[in-house]
Amino acid sequence: MLIIAAIWLYIIYSTYSVIEPNQFVPSIICGNIDNNPFNLEMVDDQKQILLIYFTIHCDFCQFKLKELEKRVPEFGNTEVVMISPEPLDSLIVFNQQLQFDLYPNAAIYHCPYDTLQKHFGKLVAPTTFIYGKDKKLLKKFIGATRIDDMLNVIQQEMINNGDHPMYE
Repeated sequence: MLIIAAIWLYIIYSTYSVIEPNQFVPSIICGNIDNNPFNLEMVDDQKQILLIYFTIHCDFCQFKLKELEKRVPEFGNTEVVMISPEPLDSLIVFNQQLQFDLYPNAAIYHCPYDTLQKHFGKLVAPTTFIYGKDKKLLKKFIGATRIDDMLNVIQQEMINNGDHPMYE
């Protein structure tokens, strides 16, 4: 029985990759919904990055992204990057429904799952990564996450760096 429990725990924990503190933004080349290449390292050094891994058929993802779309302006200068392995045509339709293209700091990108897995390990949808201006990982959220919790991490880093809050 103990052996079975140990095997079960190994299987569970080996499926989830834990990102070590101070990990930097990975160099991943993805395509935006116009299929133009984009690399996370291209984001301006004066911007934090909110990176959300999602799939279209994930209920938590749909809810989270619908809420996020309403609140993108609250993220101020933060680059909001939503990344998915879904087919490009599906992402185009999804983006038309949510209209992230109305915001200059938000976009949906397509990236093959094997490329994402190479850099992040096995991913659970939704997973959120927040990177500071120095491109170091500040926080990783797995599963449904409140928008306020994401904003709090971003604002706290701004305060720690002596920057002005995004909104008052």
